Amino acid sequence: MLRNAFPPRLDPPAPNFDERIRGKLISGALPLESPKAMWGGYGTRRPCAVCETTIREAEVEYELDMPGGRRLFMHMGCHSAWMTERIRLGFA
Repeated sequence: MLRNAFPPRLDPPAPNFDERIRGKLISGALPLESPKAMWGGYGTRRPCAVCETTIREAEVEYELDMPGGRRLFMHMGCHSAWMTERIRLGFA
């Protein structure tokens, strides 16, 4: 049986995606600090901390080891958006 024979569906970011991320950063739902360590690999069906959708096996998943022991999982694109908003807010 052929798994992941088709490329993952790539949806465009939702309107105001950056505003939602900024709101999560300001509210504390997403951290402002940098990770202590980060790894990348194939998705493990965990929810993305940024967009809250499942990171599928055919997608790139970043695992972030945050200060205080918190571990976050993000799509590659969501990680980039999170980093961009942290920079805009002056935290990166």
